[in-house]
Amino acid sequence: MDDTYKGPETLLRLIQGGKNPPKAKVIAGASGKAASGLTTKQEAFAVALSEGATNSEAYRQAYNADGMAAAVVHTEACKLAQHPKVAMRVEDLLREKQAKHRLSAVKAEDRIWRQVWGVLEADATPAAVKISAAALAAKLAGMVTDKVQIEAGSVADIERELTERLKRYASD
Repeated sequence: MDDTYKGPETLLRLIQGGKNPPKAKVIAGASGKAASGLTTKQEAFAVALSEGATNSEAYRQAYNADGMAAAVVHTEACKLAQHPKVAMRVEDLLREKQAKHRLSAVKAEDRIWRQVWGVLEADATPAAVKISAAALAAKLAGMVTDKVQIEAGSVADIERELTERLKRYASD
């Protein structure tokens, strides 16, 4: 599998296969650094973290850790994750990912609205389906909720209401 991440002036190519985790490769600009100002390995580490890898997994993807003990990899990965520029880059990547997710959620909501209104406006739609579509539209618009809101009065008000109800039922 060959996925490509393109950031400003960087190109990240993940190549998956075999038993070992995929190695992230960042092609740097002329300065030898990624556009973020990090080294290419730091950038690859940050990208792997933003995609959900653990610190150690991200370290192994970005650096050659073949002869390193697991404890050493863990220690170095934790240090690198706390590096201010790396941590800031991970936050930036996560913010970008969240923005894309919000945009796709808005697009999905828009598609749903269009479909619901299409069903409602179609002459061939049976009445029962139109009623269901209208109910769905009302829920999507927040006009109908499944929440039950209970407003309690003071203790004296509740006691008075209970006493009145008991008197009514006792007299029946």
